[in-house]
Amino acid sequence: MLAQMLLLSTLLPSQSPALPMVKPIEIRDERVRAFAKEQSFGMTMLTVRGELKGPAVVQAAKYGNLKVTEATDDTGADLAIKDDSFFKTNQPELKSISQFERNDDRLFFNVRLKNPARTAKKVSLKGALDLLVGGKRVNADFAKVRSLAGTELKNPDLAALGIKIKLAKVDKSVNYIMEGNLGLIDEVIVLDSAGKKMENGGHGTFSIGKGPPTHTINFAQDIPADATLRFVLLKDAKTLTVPITFTNLELP
Repeated sequence: MLAQMLLLSTLLPSQSPALPMVKPIEIRDERVRAFAKEQSFGMTMLTVRGELKGPAVVQAAKYGNLKVTEATDDTGADLAIKDDSFFKTNQPELKSISQFERNDDRLFFNVRLKNPARTAKKVSLKGALDLLVGGKRVNADFAKVRSLAGTELKNPDLAALGIKIKLAKVDKSVNYIMEGNLGLIDEVIVLDSAGKKMENGGHGTFSIGKGPPTHTINFAQDIPADATLRFVLLKDAKTLTVPITFTNLELP
């Protein structure tokens, strides 16, 4: 962890690390037939697990924006999931890297696809995945957060990154609407009057009708009037787009 922090802080804005090596790790073909809909707990899909390896992985703060441009089996069937409510193949967002996804200079990722034809023997896919590398973490703090409900938050670092945030509501939760490159926000926390991080009950996102997504952080108690809302930003970070090509992967 210390090595990752040192590399992240010392990477200059003008520098970009070399593209990591990419290779497939495993392929998993899961099929479930439910005879009573309410009793089905399994997932029916093909999962291709891949690995990125190299210095760029150590320096990465986030990864994502998975975009698969081609995914087929050897019968010619298109395997990209486009119409499922929960599991789409393409994932247009950056997310923080968990301890389970990164192992030193290796980062593991999954590509979710439709099940291939039962007669298929192999699958192939092409696409790309983004790594957010370098830069430095800066805090955008908003004191007396309850008094700011209903306003757009003003901060020069947010403006420089092209991010707009409107604070919708503050009580036992903080609700806010964001526009811009949200991958450049590393963390959102609330500090109490002593400057100590308040433990929350979870984060969520919801939309009403066709309105923009509202992000929420829930707490067990009312947020104090003198609490501070903090957005931890990734300033001067660079996006590294890593091509992915897996050809003729043998099915299990």
